[in-house]
Amino acid sequence: MFRYHLLGMLRNGTQHGYGLAKEYRRRGGVDSGLGSFYRELQKLVEQGYVRRVANKDDVDPRRAPYEITSHGEEAFDEWFEELPRAGHCPDGELAVRALFFTEVDPNTAHRVLARWEADLWDLSKRLERQIKDVAQSATVTDEIHRSLLHRRLQHVAKDLEFIEDLRGILALPDEEPAEPLIARDTTATRRRVAGGS
Repeated sequence: MFRYHLLGMLRNGTQHGYGLAKEYRRRGGVDSGLGSFYRELQKLVEQGYVRRVANKDDVDPRRAPYEITSHGEEAFDEWFEELPRAGHCPDGELAVRALFFTEVDPNTAHRVLARWEADLWDLSKRLERQIKDVAQSATVTDEIHRSLLHRRLQHVAKDLEFIEDLRGILALPDEEPAEPLIARDTTATRRRVAGGS
């Protein structure tokens, strides 16, 4: 995932390793050593995702800039759009993608958010069925299982709220994107999933 974070940051333009490290810390709140950045940048260069570019004459030669290649842009776009299914994706994966919604075109943002929302909707239905099935039994183990399922359902409701927040923050256009989306009533879904009326 680290490599895609670097590729995403380079989509904004040429940067040197130290600048990438600062941007990574700013975006993700994670402090990582410069050695990690330069090792990963070197791998990305070797694989053709990134290339070093000539420095200006008046700039410190130790601050060699890097830029993303078209191969790197394709790799980032493929990773971004192949969002893991909700419930099977660590929160970090979703959070990193959320940081890069401003670097993708609005149609891609619509598609990814719609798929994420649809997956969460399906997951909430499965969890509700499991809760109903477990409700038939009154053993302590089943009560613990039911409590865990309710906890997971609350997380799904929070993720649905997060999607709605992202839509508002990004101010995505109201017009339909080029590819059809799955329409969902997210407000009603969030209330129902969270156990409200």
